[in-house]
Amino acid sequence: MLPAVASASAVSSSALPVLTTTAQKAASTEPAELLRRWFSGLSPASVRKYRLALRSFADWSIHEQDRSAEAVMRLLIDAGPARTHAML
Repeated sequence: MLPAVASASAVSSSALPVLTTTAQKAASTEPAELLRRWFSGLSPASVRKYRLALRSFADWSIHEQDRSAEAVMRLLIDAGPARTHAML
């Protein structure tokens, strides 16, 4: 289990200047939104391969919990850059 650390997603929205709706969406660290944006630029074959890779990573990294692609992305976001790099 990783030690608890403040994540980028834990920063309150009041810490950011007032953003347009489009900018807020672009700055989102919500896993479902990140996956939607990432996958929207890939071919269907690439999306399948990345989903398979995320599933494999989930099996390795998440012990008997939600192992969805969104759960994997939340794990990586909350871990922060250094810990994410170490896990990957």
